[in-house]
Amino acid sequence: MTNRQNTRIKTSLIAFFGVENSAVRSLSAILKREGFPVQIIFLKTWRNNDLSPPSIQELDLLVAALKEFGSELVGLSVPSSHYPLASLVTRHIKKHLDTPVVWGGIHPTIRPHECISIADIICRGEGELPLLELVENMSAGISPIDIKNLWVRQGQKVKRNELRPLIGDLDTLPYRDFDGDNVCLIENNRMTRTDPVFQGAEHRIYLTRGCPFACTYCYNSSLRRIYQGLGKYWRSRSPEHVIGELKEIVKKFPRLKRIKFDDDTLPNDKEYLGEICERYREEIGVALECLLNPELVDRELIRILKRANLVRTQLGIQTASERETSAYSRKLTRERLLELAAMLRDEGLDVVYDVIADNPTSTEEDHRELFELLLQLPRPFHLFIYSLNFFPDTQLTRDFLERGIIHPSDVVGQSLKTYRQFRLGLDYPRAPRDLFWCSLYVMVSKDFVPRSLLKFISRSGFFRNHPQVLRRLAEAVNLVKMAQFAWGMWKKGELTMFKIRQYSNIRGLLSQ
Repeated sequence: MTNRQNTRIKTSLIAFFGVENSAVRSLSAILKREGFPVQIIFLKTWRNNDLSPPSIQELDLLVAALKEFGSELVGLSVPSSHYPLASLVTRHIKKHLDTPVVWGGIHPTIRPHECISIADIICRGEGELPLLELVENMSAGISPIDIKNLWVRQGQKVKRNELRPLIGDLDTLPYRDFDGDNVCLIENNRMTRTDPVFQGAEHRIYLTRGCPFACTYCYNSSLRRIYQGLGKYWRSRSPEHVIGELKEIVKKFPRLKRIKFDDDTLPNDKEYLGEICERYREEIGVALECLLNPELVDRELIRILKRANLVRTQLGIQTASERETSAYSRKLTRERLLELAAMLRDEGLDVVYDVIADNPTSTEEDHRELFELLLQLPRPFHLFIYSLNFFPDTQLTRDFLERGIIHPSDVVGQSLKTYRQFRLGLDYPRAPRDLFWCSLYVMVSKDFVPRSLLKFISRSGFFRNHPQVLRRLAEAVNLVKMAQFAWGMWKKGELTMFKIRQYSNIRGLLSQ
């Protein structure tokens, strides 16, 4: 670190495949609030199941953007899925610039030893306060060696600082940076000074941090261990803070048609949500969508949300198998789900159910139980099918590695499966039995496909022996459903080129 006195360090923050990256926008906002120059660089946009690393030309454009801004610190947001890409980008930056590189995000938090071998500094845990302290120290010529949450590499030695407590009052953080004046996008071998997020008609916002649950396949099962004793893990912003940010968003997004509360779990505090929803109805008003945990939902909660123009909700089923439910640390029963599904139908909501496929331990009975549960759900509904990916150090990953069910090369960060198969696409290679059942899952949410036909297919020896035929049939009916869905979005003004570019991978078309 060079000595300096009270300069304003210029920081560039890089996000991969995601112009909606909330973490980077929060980091940018806190630096800007304190008067530090910052630019955000989005390196390629996200496209469903069709991610490819940047070209050499795109990497060179990245370096050019860093030089043009005069970057004195470079920060990378590193989820586990992008660990190989972050390594590639860091090494390319280091070839051309003598600029410290700091990594933050889930992978440095979970796998710090791995990450500090490549980055100069890593940030474990929440990054706003450590990054601000780092930039303040660098600006004043003070060593960052003792900043909590940071691991700092100096030659062959690494200073490993302890974690600070979690931010208890989320209202102390500024609204995320959606100013659009400090953003560039590198895509298709060119760089543009634009923030493509404004092209969308939907905006995601978070009321909370953390989650009250610890599903074994989810990062929260890892983060709870790391943060133990460092404060309340699941925290909420105040209604004033949430509505204040939303009012800013309404001003900045000219095409806004829908808000999505995208928290892992929405709080079940009816007084809290009631205040937000009442103000939302009066001051925001656009269509609302939210994620809900079925274990916390009741009719009163749904009606509170409907007062805020709730039109769509997404709920996680994940599995119908009692064995898999236990393995995932879920508690939802078939009876509870069917009761909830009937209530949501009566309330007139558009409903999406999440399920997990591609579990290597799934039995024939597990598959059939899920299929038969989906058949019982009241139509119409949508289905998001997620391919099971093994994230580092989750309870499920640790268990499967210990039992020899998966290999370390199957763990995200070593595996690049998420680039081709996060939400399920039928083009991904699978065993014949898994392809048979996944094709049925894709078809079951299509209300124009008779349930009697699906039951017949599920017992058909022909389709079981020729799953590729069933796959083609499933892809055909899915294309019809997606066309219907796109038409509905267009009529509501929600179908934008931004959305089309994200989901226009016909070969690996999503199920809906």
